[in-house]
Amino acid sequence: MAIINLWNKVKVSADKIVEIIAPKVSTTGLGNQQRIFSYYWMLLLIEIHRRGWVVQIGEMERNSVAQQLMFEAGKSKVKGDGTGFHERRLAGDLARVETAPGIAATSSQMKELGDFWEGLDKLNSWGGYFTSIKDEPHFSYGGERRR
Repeated sequence: MAIINLWNKVKVSADKIVEIIAPKVSTTGLGNQQRIFSYYWMLLLIEIHRRGWVVQIGEMERNSVAQQLMFEAGKSKVKGDGTGFHERRLAGDLARVETAPGIAATSSQMKELGDFWEGLDKLNSWGGYFTSIKDEPHFSYGGERRR
């Protein structure tokens, strides 16, 4: 609740935060891309709390061995070769989003978050729009949208 109160007190929109922060960071270089992703991730979490929902964060980083296991299990189209968004720390998964105590967010509600995420930057992708393996908890930055 403290985050929501702070957000309401500051009265700054997500667009304004992006306008203030994004121009200060170059989009080239992995370190800069990770900084941009972290800003957008913060805005996503604030948006979830602004709605009065609660969230548990899932996987943010995945090593190449774990990524390869996901690929072999058919849960990812990306091999464990260091190029995956999780491997490069440019993706995060939400383990659980609840809109009320014990009530998980619906696909429609997750789509709202996905649209919010993709609206922040043309390089943001939401896994619910992936054409191969749908991954609603997945939010990533950098690269083309995989629709």
